[in-house]
Amino acid sequence: MAHAEGIEGVRAIEKGFSDDWKKRCCSEHQIFIRDFALNRLISLYPAEISDTSYLHCLKRCLFLLGVCDVKIETAVQLKVTDIILAMIAHRNDFISHSGVECLEAFLEGHGKTCQSCGALDCTVLKEVQCKFNQNNIREKLRGRITLLLCKWSRSYEASEEFVERNYENLYNAGLRNSALHFLIADLTVSDGRRQVHLKFLKRMIKNCCDVRVLGRLLSMILKNNHLANWFSDHVKELLENDKIESKILVCESIISYSVGNTFTWDQLIEEKTLRLASIHGDDTVRLLALKTLCCHPRVSMPLSELDLELILHLITFSMTIESPSIRDPIVDCVKKLFSRMAHILQSHGYNSLSSFKHFLHRLHDVCVVSLDKSANFNRRFFVFHVLRELHSTVFDGKVKGVTIYELLELHQIISSAHFFNVMIRSLDDSYEKCQDMAAVLLLRSHKYGDDTRWNALIEETLQKYTVACSKTQHGIVYKMKVITEFCPQNVVDILNNIGNRARMMIDGLQPNLQSISNENPIHTVLNAMSAITSKCDLTDPSVQRAANDHVILPCFSVMEMVNPVLHSISPEGMVLDEDFVDDEDDMDKNVPDQVLTQKMQSQRLLVACWRTIKAVSEIFANIVTRSPDDLLRNDWSDHLPRIVGYFWNQLTECRHRGAFEMASECFKRVCQRMKRQFTEDGHQLNPDKWLDDILETLDSGKGIHRLVSTRRSAGLPHLVTAILAAFQPEGKFDKNESLGRTMRQLLRNEGKSTAIEVHCANVLKAIISNRIFKVQINDYIEDALRLSIDRLPSSSWNLRNAYSQLFSAITLRIFGPQNLNKLGTGMSAFEFFTTYQSLYSLFLEILNKFEPSNQQSVDRATAVSAFLCHIKPTKLSATDKFCLKSFIYPLHYIAFTSHSDHTRTFAVKAIRCLFQVDSLAELMTHEYLIMLDDIHGLPFGWITSLCQIIHYIVNEADATPKLETLLKTITVAFDDLLEKKELPDLIVYYILSVYLELKRGGRSVCLETVIRCLRSGKMSRCLASTEILTELLHDGVDDVADFPDQLAKSIIQRKHQESGEYSDGNTVQNKCSGDELILNKLCAQVKEGKDGWNDLEKILLKPSLVQISLQKLKELIEINEEKAVQVLAVFLQDEQRAVRQTASDIIIYSHLLPKINFVLFPRVTYTLIASKYPHIPSFVQERSSVQFDDSLMVMPTSLEQRVFEEVTQNTFSEPDIFEFEKESIESFQKLL
Repeated sequence: MAHAEGIEGVRAIEKGFSDDWKKRCCSEHQIFIRDFALNRLISLYPAEISDTSYLHCLKRCLFLLGVCDVKIETAVQLKVTDIILAMIAHRNDFISHSGVECLEAFLEGHGKTCQSCGALDCTVLKEVQCKFNQNNIREKLRGRITLLLCKWSRSYEASEEFVERNYENLYNAGLRNSALHFLIADLTVSDGRRQVHLKFLKRMIKNCCDVRVLGRLLSMILKNNHLANWFSDHVKELLENDKIESKILVCESIISYSVGNTFTWDQLIEEKTLRLASIHGDDTVRLLALKTLCCHPRVSMPLSELDLELILHLITFSMTIESPSIRDPIVDCVKKLFSRMAHILQSHGYNSLSSFKHFLHRLHDVCVVSLDKSANFNRRFFVFHVLRELHSTVFDGKVKGVTIYELLELHQIISSAHFFNVMIRSLDDSYEKCQDMAAVLLLRSHKYGDDTRWNALIEETLQKYTVACSKTQHGIVYKMKVITEFCPQNVVDILNNIGNRARMMIDGLQPNLQSISNENPIHTVLNAMSAITSKCDLTDPSVQRAANDHVILPCFSVMEMVNPVLHSISPEGMVLDEDFVDDEDDMDKNVPDQVLTQKMQSQRLLVACWRTIKAVSEIFANIVTRSPDDLLRNDWSDHLPRIVGYFWNQLTECRHRGAFEMASECFKRVCQRMKRQFTEDGHQLNPDKWLDDILETLDSGKGIHRLVSTRRSAGLPHLVTAILAAFQPEGKFDKNESLGRTMRQLLRNEGKSTAIEVHCANVLKAIISNRIFKVQINDYIEDALRLSIDRLPSSSWNLRNAYSQLFSAITLRIFGPQNLNKLGTGMSAFEFFTTYQSLYSLFLEILNKFEPSNQQSVDRATAVSAFLCHIKPTKLSATDKFCLKSFIYPLHYIAFTSHSDHTRTFAVKAIRCLFQVDSLAELMTHEYLIMLDDIHGLPFGWITSLCQIIHYIVNEADATPKLETLLKTITVAFDDLLEKKELPDLIVYYILSVYLELKRGGRSVCLETVIRCLRSGKMSRCLASTEILTELLHDGVDDVADFPDQLAKSIIQRKHQESGEYSDGNTVQNKCSGDELILNKLCAQVKEGKDGWNDLEKILLKPSLVQISLQKLKELIEINEEKAVQVLAVFLQDEQRAVRQTASDIIIYSHLLPKINFVLFPRVTYTLIASKYPHIPSFVQERSSVQFDDSLMVMPTSLEQRVFEEVTQNTFSEPDIFEFEKESIESFQKLL
């Protein structure tokens, strides 16, 4: 068999000649792999270590040698281990993980061919142990390597210190997975190894710092049958402490993960422990308690009445959880509970029917009561989930011919009038998810309910659908959807009613469009039409006729009336009277009065027109996407061009952002339907033809005047992306031919006018920003970035703005959102330049051609420097395929020579982000020392950049002889510079920042020169450095008489901070200001027995003083319990979980239950104090106020005519206590 030579022959191994190679190899192949391929790979090290093909080849080669049992000479094996060690120590994650895989393949092959492998006299294995036990290997790889060494060496064991470190690594997210796998593998080795782990596991369970981490470890232990038996034998020893969290976690883990177990919770823990867990302050603990009760792996395990009682308490106290990561698992537990109940009833008959029925009816009542009163969103959302699961198909199974749902009499409670009314009222909920679930429950209720209720609902809805109030409109629209779905026989009559009302409003708008915001709110009628067309049956001929006459035709009339407002030059501007004369002599006198009189009406007109066109877009999208094919091709064939023309005009001529963005969402749906409906090439209604027309316009400029040039090309980018989305393939990696054609056209900018270029750049930005095309645009990212950088220096502001936006979109697309102040959050240089290889030479070319006097060069270099700021700090290495050393000198040249402070700043930041500080200090210290020696001759820009770079090095570099030399030179040069030159404030600021970093690092800094400059007045203007100077001088200077006044005052204040006092320049006062002083004064009066609670209460509840107020209340609760508790009750309703928990702890530990040894759930605390002080709910209610929008555009003549609605200040607040909460608390009070 002929073999390719060189690296191509090696790469052929990676692909594999045939599937037989994976099993066995002929002798010819063995020789080729061992004598040629492996030697070739060794010779290519280290030049090709960063090449992905090299890595794959090496792994493949070692794998095949192991499969074929081919023995390798000892010297060759040692060379291979050197290469593998270099790979594992590499900074790149992919290379280092590939190294571990190569080590595994190498050890497996060595173990098959070495007769003494695993024994003490195996030379290769000894060398491997020595090399791979070094400390320079990353922690997350050490566990995998240690396991490999333990597996292939009978004499090698992980040290106790290493085991302990892995238990600590469990709390590190980056090291957790590797630590878990090592610990489980080491536990399975022998009983002796398990004894080593026992004390660490016991300590971890006792502390129980992170329930989720410990739970994951226990689950992996218990899933292993051998380890599960060992754990069960030691469970009592592991649970010697009385910590509730530990007991619940271990109990839940044993029940959930032990294979084939018959454990129940009462065999493992006491009832008291489970009851206390149900009111625990940690949501995770309550979740574990619920899992313990509900989620037994044996679904036939019976449920006792005690189980059901505890489950009901747990659900009751979990209703207000705001975290989806806890709420969703709780809902899953409830779902599993219902399934388990159904299974028990089907398996064991009626034995548990009575208890189940009582529990489910009680749970239903609790949920409905929660919706019946003013519950917050968290409670409503949770309750709807529980009700949806309760009345789902889970109980549709039959027992003796009767459904379980009917046996439990659930159909009676869901068909009750009270439940119907609550669900109908829930359709007005401000959250659409709650409305959705209410509609689902109404559908279930409709199966058993009374039709007369629906008739009343239809009548009430038709009376209110023209109310302009946004909140009412929101509910009405949803009721229309529900009515259309549940009562299809009434749709035609409703459409006739709505259509007649629409015509009346249109007639009223003809003479006076401004009445659209008050007397004729046409958008309310259109919203109702939109709701109906989204659910009605458009295959019914009667519905088709009604939709044509009463929906489509009125929409055509309305859109022509409101388009001029949204297409005007300034849609947010003023609407002036027609008889207003623009007289220059009277302008100064008349315009302000005119503006004041028109302001409110113009804004209301704009809002009404926007809402109208939004509804029209939704209606047209519903009509096109839901109509049958024959209807669109025949009866409504004349409507389609007008509808498409409407969307086209909105997306090319409309200037109102809300209008064209809403139109674009609907246009996407239209495009998808048109693509399926009209597949003929060149058809006027085929989206591909529309795309060709747009691209022709953007190429030739024909018709360009019709495209809006404001607001980033307005809706044009949305138009293009909507069409392209219609042609998006189903496969993630399939090509979108339309997208490719569009990108190639947009990236060609030769001979295009400025206006066309701007539109092309804006469309490119929209396509690149759209996540739908995330995979398909990879081939065009480099060309787009090259184009944006090339065109950034344009003389046209419109072009510069468009390409700047494109540049930002590309940066965001590649790196994602980042905080550039935090290093190491981006992509590594190896990853970036391996993915986008042409950019390496482009960036180098731009940086090397930088000329400070050439503005185009400066702009391009600024863009590249800003882009490089997103790459992770990297070690400098000359062997890298993409060597970063090539960037270091050009970036320094830009940082020192650029006249633009903006450019210098980005260059310095790029230096800081690209290079690891130790590498930078090692390479550039000599150059920095040369500049410091001649610092008086350097321009101020050089000095600024040098100070920034040195500040970075001083802050982060490890101590080395070179660094110490640099630091000594720094202080001498900076002192000399401060004394002999008048420096700008910015340079002084950076010099002082370096001094401060030296001081914080524990190095001695002589500040005599700084003090002399301050006393002589040379630094009197440096107000920006006051904070730094205070930090530097407060502990070493006593006399501040000659210092600038602001600095002297700041130092005196700092000196008195430790004593809790500060100086205002004349006298020493308490270190407080404003409200804090008043709070301290009022607290002192109350402690002295004076009456000041009314004023104190107001100041305690100020949002800016939350933490201080809580500290004061901890003291005040001992003086006046009732007053302090009622203020703390307000904090128990705070939106911040930490504030609620702190207030709960103060009440419990300082007053109610000082001996309790766990954290109590804040809602439980609130219920306890509300039971003791019945006036507390009303007290809290008064302080949970509601905000109203009183701006001019609201004009609140009535609640029903509000354009914008009231907003609750605190959406979490829930002052009222439910009766079921009181009942639950009563069962716990004795226990507490």
